[in-house]
This record gives sequence, C-alpha cells and structure tokens, in this order.
Amino acid sequence: MKTGKSVFSRILRAAVIAAAAFIILPLFASAESVPSGKPVTNEAEFLAMDRAGEYYLANDIELTKSYSSTFTGTLNGNGKTITTSVSVFKIFDGTVRDLTITGTVKAASHAGAFAASTNGMTAWNVTNRATVSCSGAAGAGGILGSSRNNAKSIFVGCINYGDVTASAKSGASYAGGIAGCSDTVEMYDCVNYGKITNASNAGQAGGMCGAAGVSAGENDAYLVRCSNFGDVSSKDNAAGMIAKVGISGNVAPRLFTFICCENAGKISGVKYVGGIAGYGYGTFCERIDLKWCINTGTVSGGTSDGGFVSQFFAYCNNAYPIVTGCFGCGELKQSAPTVYRCLFGVSSATASSATASSAIGYRGNYLNGKGTDWFTYALDSANSVNRVSIRKAVELGAVEILEFTDEELKNGTATMFLNRALGYNIFYQDLANGGMPSVRPEAGYVVYDLSVEEDKFINGSEPRLPLPDLGIPVDPASKQEEPEPETTTGTVETEPEPVATDEATTVEEKKNAGCGSAVSFAAAAAVLLFPVILRKKDE
Repeated sequence: MKTGKSVFSRILRAAVIAAAAFIILPLFASAESVPSGKPVTNEAEFLAMDRAGEYYLANDIELTKSYSSTFTGTLNGNGKTITTSVSVFKIFDGTVRDLTITGTVKAASHAGAFAASTNGMTAWNVTNRATVSCSGAAGAGGILGSSRNNAKSIFVGCINYGDVTASAKSGASYAGGIAGCSDTVEMYDCVNYGKITNASNAGQAGGMCGAAGVSAGENDAYLVRCSNFGDVSSKDNAAGMIAKVGISGNVAPRLFTFICCENAGKISGVKYVGGIAGYGYGTFCERIDLKWCINTGTVSGGTSDGGFVSQFFAYCNNAYPIVTGCFGCGELKQSAPTVYRCLFGVSSATASSATASSAIGYRGNYLNGKGTDWFTYALDSANSVNRVSIRKAVELGAVEILEFTDEELKNGTATMFLNRALGYNIFYQDLANGGMPSVRPEAGYVVYDLSVEEDKFINGSEPRLPLPDLGIPVDPASKQEEPEPETTTGTVETEPEPVATDEATTVEEKKNAGCGSAVSFAAAAAVLLFPVILRKKDE
C-alpha cells in the first residue's frame, strides 16, 4: 500500500517538473525564433553597423540621421518599425526584409523612405507608410529613390501607403510608389495605395516606378502581379505601373514585361498616359509585353499639341508590342481635342507592324465616347497605314466586340467569362463588397452558385480553373513553404486543362522571340488574333 508521504512526494516531483517545463521550454522556443545576426535596439547602434554585416531590429527605433556608408549586408526588420525623418540608408546595396517605415522624408534629390539610392538591392516584404518628397532632379519613391550604374533591384511583396511627391524645377524627375526610378527592375506582388504626384514639367509618375531603364545598357523591367490603387498624376507621362521604360543606347534585345498587373487608381498626365505603362522607348528588339493585365481606373491626358491615352500603354517607339489576355474597362478622358485614345500609339519613325494578340479590352469603347477610338495611331502621315480605328479593326475582323453591362462587371459574370476565355483563374473579385475584377487573390475566387436556379456567382473557397504559375519568388530566409496549388472540390464543375502552346517561357526566350518576327498590319490583319474589345451594353 502506498503511504501518504510517497503520494505526496510524487505529486511534488510532478509539480516541479511541470514548473520547470513551463519556465525552460519557452526559453528554447524564444531562442529558436531570434533572427540571425546582431541586434539593433537604437539609433546609435544602427549608425554604427558594419557595412557588410548581418543585423536585425530587436525593437522599434527612431532615426534622425541616415546610415552614411554604402551598406552591402543584410537587415532583418523582424516585423519592427523604423520612424524616420530621413532616408534610412543613403546608399543601400544589400538585402532587407520584413520592415515597416513611418515618418516624413524630404530631400533635394534621391528621396526614398528606405534608401535614397542603390547600386542594386533586394527588398522582401517592406512596407512604407512615410510620406516622401523630392524637390530636385532624380527620383522619389516610397521605398527607393533612384538606382545607379545600371543597377538591378528586386522588390517582392513590398507595399507603399505613403504619398510620394516630386517637384523639380528643372531636369529629369521621377516619382513612384515603390521606386522613383531604376535601371533593371523586378517587382513581384507589390502594391501601391499612396498618391503619386510629379509636379515637374519633365516628370514621370508611376504607381510602381516613375521610370525603368533610365541608363543606357542592358536594362529590363519585369513586373508580376503588381497592383496600383493610388491616384497618379504628372505634367508629362503617367501610368499605373511605370510611366516610362527604356532609353536610347540600351543593348538589344530588351524586354519590358508586365504580367498580371493591375491599375484601379485615377491616372492623369499630359503626353503619354496609360493604365499600365505610359511611354516605351524602343528599337526593333526593344519591346513592351503585357499579359493578363487589367485597368479599371480612369485614364486622362492631353495637351493642345496632342497626346495619347490608353487602357494599357499609350505610346512606343516601335510597333512590336504584345498585348495578351488583358482587360480594360476604365474611362479614357481627353484633356484636349487632339488626344488619341488608342490601344497603343506608334512611332512616326518606324514602319508600323502589329504583333498585339488576343487582348481582352473595354467596357466603354468608341460607341459611347468614353473609350478607345483607335486600334493603333501613328503621328507621321507617312505612316498613315497605321492609323487604324477600332471600327476599322472590327470591320477587318481584327477585333471582336463583346458586351458587358455594369451589373455584369460587378456581379461576377465578367470575371468568370474572362477566366474561362483565358483558361486560368487570372482574375478575382470581392463580390460581397461590390469589388471590380482584380488580380489580387485576396479579393476571392468567383464560382457559380449551384444552390440557385438563376445565374448567380459567389465567392468560393477554391478556384474554378487552374491557377497559373507566375513564378513569384519566395524569400529564402522564410521558413514557410510554398502552398500546394488549390484544387477544386466535387461541388464545383471543373474546366479542361488549357492546351499547351510553344510560347517562349523564359525571359531570355521572350527577348529573342521579338527580333525578326514583326508582321505588317496590312498583311496580318486577316490572320492574327487581335485584341478582343469589351464594351458596355447600350442601356
């Protein structure tokens, strides 16, 4: 028989073990969660960092001075916030992740809440809530001001909420939600909510970036699933993504690519104004390539001596762009009678060819005076063969008009139709809150409500169609694994897999594919599948 004393001792030992576990185990868990590198707890420690070191923020800090050396190491924000009145770094050439920035940043040139300039940087999940302004030439950006020396910068999962303003009295000026200007730039899953303004006479303003490829060299732009919800305005070129891409002296082939990008903000400018891109410099092998992009925002522009406005991109120095599976339903406004509302304008210096294919277009088109008048337009009368109206393109069978009402755009009908036409779940929509079609997955999948007899769409938990592989990179420092592609359940009808094509899949293949492949519009109008244009039904 067990004595009372032995029972008591056993209970006491169990209590001691439990107490020890309660104290010790959290210590081990805490040790495992501490980021690698040295901790930074205040401004003094931040300014004293080794330029090539590895650091993490142990708590929120405030800065009154920029880190003055060129930093090439790693800074882990660790989910903490830096409140600052200056750019956090003057020159940042390293890697930053998981950081939030607040405050007010003002500079005479190269103004960025995180970095004034770079020779090449990588940013993972950086959020800016600071207002940024630049009073001189160069760039102003929510995260980066300007790049230098043909730099390549990469931004993944970055968000800007702060207003960005550039106001140079002379010289080139750039304003962007993520970066003011960059040479080669890659952006994945980035979003801008801030108001982007360039008050300079020669200014560029973009929801993501004011300009890309600003230095002569081997410079490209590659944007995937980036969204602009902020208003963008400029006295020159403006766009939801990038206002200007390319420059004379770039080494061909060059490719400026936008995949699953979106603009829902109001875009206003003067010369070249586009929902996605504004102006594209280009020789034969420099090309703008838009795929699965959407514009729902109002685009307006023009001046007394002309201008171009477009749902997608306004103007390029060649006629070799590609627009595939894109959707535009924003209103196009003319600020002057000589503004050309077109799918894209073309250079008067280049014989026009058309390689745009299967683009999905507009709700308000030429029929109600609020949308696209021209398929393509060339300024020089010597290239008048390229002045092809939307009406003429329809007559030639180059454009198909499909009709959606405002109600169909809001109730999910259009989104489901677009996804079915593309063969993938590209567009999403928050039906419960009256949202428009979007590329943001958080908006929600649109599925058919099988519980009702009449046509009705609802937000479902799984996609109706396959999800495309967009190639969005995952932070190597993250312990989270990529989620498996979601599959449909038995309650939702499935669609057949899309037929595979021989389309070039790598960036390099796409660059080379454009060279030597242009076809004249006159010869190709009857055989190429040109943009599908959506219009609002006559109510």
